[in-house]
Amino acid sequence: MDTITQTDIGPDLGTRLRRGTRWTSAATAVGGIATLATGAAALNGGITVAGAGGPGVAIAASADPQLLAWVLAAAAALVTIAMAWLRSQVRGVANGRAAAGWSRTRTGAAVASAVVAVAVLATVCGALLLAVAGYLPMLLVGALFSPDLREGLAMIAEPAVLAQIGVVVFALSTVVPALAALDALRGNRPLPDRLQPASAARWGRMAATVAIVVPLLYAFTRVVWVLGWPLGIDIDAFEEAGGTLASGLGLAAGATIGAALTTGLVLPWGERFWAWVPVLGGRPVPVWLAAVPASVVAALLLPAGLSMVNVGLSGGGISSVLGDLGANWAAIGTTFLWPLWSLALAAATLAYALRRRVSVPGRIVAA
Repeated sequence: MDTITQTDIGPDLGTRLRRGTRWTSAATAVGGIATLATGAAALNGGITVAGAGGPGVAIAASADPQLLAWVLAAAAALVTIAMAWLRSQVRGVANGRAAAGWSRTRTGAAVASAVVAVAVLATVCGALLLAVAGYLPMLLVGALFSPDLREGLAMIAEPAVLAQIGVVVFALSTVVPALAALDALRGNRPLPDRLQPASAARWGRMAATVAIVVPLLYAFTRVVWVLGWPLGIDIDAFEEAGGTLASGLGLAAGATIGAALTTGLVLPWGERFWAWVPVLGGRPVPVWLAAVPASVVAALLLPAGLSMVNVGLSGGGISSVLGDLGANWAAIGTTFLWPLWSLALAAATLAYALRRRVSVPGRIVAA
């Protein structure tokens, strides 16, 4: 006997097909630009990321500049081809020329593109962009009064910073379109059980918990230093390495604010504005308003954390000045959790987006 069940298939198929087409078109354009830029760099001496990691050194910092540029050009070209092909598949489904469904080829192209883009992000970038983002509020305020801080603010326009911003854009503009393409290509078939809203709510809460605890642990260590408790740090060695305890307060504040905002991915206030908010009070929070900042932060955290692990294990960078890592575990060790923070935040963001989808009940007939 046939069994009829109600299944959440997400937004209207036409909406998902249009969204998939737009995103994969954008990804193809960004990938093409990245291919041309890195190819041109390869022909003109290559690309170097040495010294562009702030306290952490990028994994690819020691790579031959020209070889690195050719590898990046090849990676960007492969992603561009895959995204262009996925776009053609989405258009084919939209025009009735191709059947909907997650074939091995379609799924492989989407997953491989995302993996390549994340691998580029993880190896080429370091802690520079996260440091810039963390100190940006202080720089913006301080630049009004201090010429030195104005010079620090100007570093955002330096080639190393702009190049890493480009890598982050490339990564995000590959991963998101890959997900959008798969969402469109499944047609009216339901999402797997693990991606259904109820299931996403469960694992999303677990991911959000990790994404909240890690930054609070980092903030705790920085606050207690300023209060006079040298927890897991050799103050003299830290200051000799150029660190200042006061600056840690700014980063602690940023981490705490980030943790507080992350709660919005699982609590009601992240879905509807508080009633007392002028103009917007009581209205639904746009999904992009939460998902975009969270995705950017997750993208910045991954290479920053891996770069800190890189210098910690190799004994380079700031760890070469601090000396005994065991005596300074809080100065560097807490940053080893940043890759976990990144993955947890990305997972919590995906779960949030899945829960907030426009529900269209569908009738699925199974034998």
